[in-house]
Amino acid sequence: MSSQAISGHCNRPTVAVAVDGQNVGIRKNSNAILKFASNLGAVSIQWVYHNCRRLKPDYEARLQDQDWQFIDVAVSTKNELDRRMMTAIKKLCTSQPPDILILVTNDKDFSPLVEDVQKRGVKVIVIGRRSGMSKKLKRCLPNDIFYIEDLKQIPLVS
Repeated sequence: MSSQAISGHCNRPTVAVAVDGQNVGIRKNSNAILKFASNLGAVSIQWVYHNCRRLKPDYEARLQDQDWQFIDVAVSTKNELDRRMMTAIKKLCTSQPPDILILVTNDKDFSPLVEDVQKRGVKVIVIGRRSGMSKKLKRCLPNDIFYIEDLKQIPLVS
């Protein structure tokens, strides 16, 4: 979404959504994630980090229709995708920080990033699967962890 598109929402907080596509899939939950994010403010960024060569073309096309931007990471090492995602988020939060960052992940490796981004004044929310949520993330964000399984049940504010 361009800055012009956001300008009409200057009274609403800006929201960036970054998905760890290897850790938490969004295929069945993309609508719920977007509704949740939109309820918090004007969504300006929707990133999905994934090895796109492993995605079915119709799946990728459907999510692109919802304005998700795929960042293709041909993974050569275990944490390469995480490293690239964290680098991009740090850069974003340094140059044009959103008011709210929603991380869709269960991965404990994101805990230092969460702490760093919070120090910059950005509210961080993590969405993940109940069965695999990192204890480190739970400790970092005791009140700002949401589970994909529950998103459809969270009431939206008009």
